[in-house]
Amino acid sequence: MKSIARISALAVALTLATALPQPAPAQEPSNAKIQFGYVPPKSVRFQDTLDRIKQRKVLEQLAEFLSPLKLPHVLYLVSAECGPNSSNFYNPNTWAIVLCYEYIELMNRIAPEAGKPQQGFNRDEVIIGASSARCCTKPATRCST
Repeated sequence: MKSIARISALAVALTLATALPQPAPAQEPSNAKIQFGYVPPKSVRFQDTLDRIKQRKVLEQLAEFLSPLKLPHVLYLVSAECGPNSSNFYNPNTWAIVLCYEYIELMNRIAPEAGKPQQGFNRDEVIIGASSARCCTKPATRCST
């Protein structure tokens, strides 16, 4: 169960990476048991969010990251409008990690403006985490965290 929580946390971090200026190039997932899909939002207010995460290939990156896993069944990675449940979650009944458009928008709203850190944290650190933000801002370096 801890591994599912870790995977969900990673999904959150990768989803929130949509605020970075340059996406990392994504490859097709090499694990046939990992499938992904971008579900069109019911509300037009999330269309820009869908377009942004598709452009940045968030689900493809997550699928590639998870591809070394030996899974007993198919794992689905889905972006969707979640309604009242605006947190990303894992659904054990459908074996799906769901990344909610509402949660992505919330993180973008509460993060400090670019170039104006708050309480010692800049925008990227709030959205994707401190160690990931350091890695992403220095593409020539390889991060192990």
